[in-house]
Amino acid sequence: MAELKKKPIITFGGYFDESGITEDSEVCAVAGFLGGPPAMYRLAKEWKKVLRHYGLTGPFHSIQFYAPPEKIKASTNNPYRGWSNTRRKKFISDLIAVLRKGNLMLIGMGVDAVAFRSRSKDERRWLTGGSPNVMNPDKWKVQGKPSSPYHFALRVVVETCGTRTPDGDMVHVCMSEQNQYEGFAMELYRAILDRQPPFEFRPRLDDSITFGSHEKYPQLQAADLAAYHLYQFGIERRLDPKAEPTGTFRRLYLLSMDSDNSKFADAESIERICLGFKKKRDAAAVQAALRRTRLRVKVSHDPESCEILGTVDASGTFHPMAPST
Repeated sequence: MAELKKKPIITFGGYFDESGITEDSEVCAVAGFLGGPPAMYRLAKEWKKVLRHYGLTGPFHSIQFYAPPEKIKASTNNPYRGWSNTRRKKFISDLIAVLRKGNLMLIGMGVDAVAFRSRSKDERRWLTGGSPNVMNPDKWKVQGKPSSPYHFALRVVVETCGTRTPDGDMVHVCMSEQNQYEGFAMELYRAILDRQPPFEFRPRLDDSITFGSHEKYPQLQAADLAAYHLYQFGIERRLDPKAEPTGTFRRLYLLSMDSDNSKFADAESIERICLGFKKKRDAAAVQAALRRTRLRVKVSHDPESCEILGTVDASGTFHPMAPST
């Protein structure tokens, strides 16, 4: 009977899209929203209602809405062709109003892709979820994706979802369809789940990740809007490290609830992360060397006939002991 009285597990939804994933992009961003089932249901319903109100029959895509005016004017199929600036501003305001109605949390990660690509291959492996071999740190159990800042951003977003989901509940992550990077994204998600020792938030992550279309999930259209503006903010931050959110992104950013929920990894912060990786790798190399030494040395003497001269710490440093009197 006690089992029946337990609080049922609520499966939160995390819907995310990406921007700036081309090889020459200076910034990459992954952003979207985390919320409970009622909030996500309301988001989908109200979002579609706004689209219908403006006479739109297809899903919202930032690449269409924010296309250069001359391209929109020349297009025969852009649904925003002929819209006035007033109508465009009102449309975005109405979409943001939908986001503000629900109990939704903006989660995003922007990456200075230029700074990311400037790091060593092993550093980029680490940033994208790579896991060195315990016995030989020069080899990797999980290879990471050193060519892809997208997977760095995705890793942070997934970990943030796990951290922000309440204890006792779970979150299912749904990503916008991404054929180019979907394969390793699933491998990365599995590596997060299987990490040893496990992350504190591991029980709050669902056992799978979904890739879906904007047509099927209006929540991904909202994520598309957030990812576009996080990308644009990242471009500003590359030029001015002190830049603060303004305009539409500021209105979206207020949904973060916490500055740690929507971040931008610039050259300085990536440097700090890589320094941490170096320390861990150096320590792992020492431990691996000690393990290899212990495995190769056979005990062929009588311990009782030995004299203890000192001790060796984890770094391999010998500390002599005072001779016994």
